[in-house]
Amino acid sequence: MVKADVGVDRKRERIELVGRLELTRGPFDVRAGAFALGASAQYFSDDRPSSGATINGGTYGFWRGLDVYTFGSGALTGYGSALASSTQGYRENSRFNQLNTFDKLLFPMLGGTGSVRVQAYSNDFGSPGYIPR
Repeated sequence: MVKADVGVDRKRERIELVGRLELTRGPFDVRAGAFALGASAQYFSDDRPSSGATINGGTYGFWRGLDVYTFGSGALTGYGSALASSTQGYRENSRFNQLNTFDKLLFPMLGGTGSVRVQAYSNDFGSPGYIPR
């Protein structure tokens, strides 16, 4: 989980798949829209991340698992990734479970490189007094 002091929570982001990050200071980046008051951040996914799997855990029943598989060595390359995590909250009074996949396919196209990206995200959360709809 990457969390900034301004309350931005990026649970769906996987820092292992970020190839480049551009920060623009001030409210002047036209790509960020009218809500970029102090600055804006733009993430670019990596084209060839390292294949592998990681599992880690922490306090309050937190665990996180990430699997990345990079394929192809010729004209058609890409990767698939799957992230699963769970946080039970303080004394198990709340919970947040997520399953997230991000896949990228790169191919030659008109003298350049084309890409297709697919992301699927599912979560389940709750706390005492919360009724899911």
